[in-house]
Amino acid sequence: NEGSRIKATLEGIVGIEEINEIIVVDDGSSDNTEAEAKSVDREKVKVFRLDKNITDNNLILEKN
Repeated sequence: NEGSRIKATLEGIVGIEEINEIIVVDDGSSDNTEAEAKSVDREKVKVFRLDKNITDNNLILEKN
């Protein structure tokens, strides 16, 4: 449930030229996270919604 923060966060990074695509996974949130994320640059930001939370709050980032 990060609807209050997601739009500003995405707007802060969407203009970075080196970033070609931003993937947002809405993992079963119950607020407006999905709508807020979808309101930012539809060409660059891809939003996927899961109906229920399937994570245990551990995030793994991999850099190529």
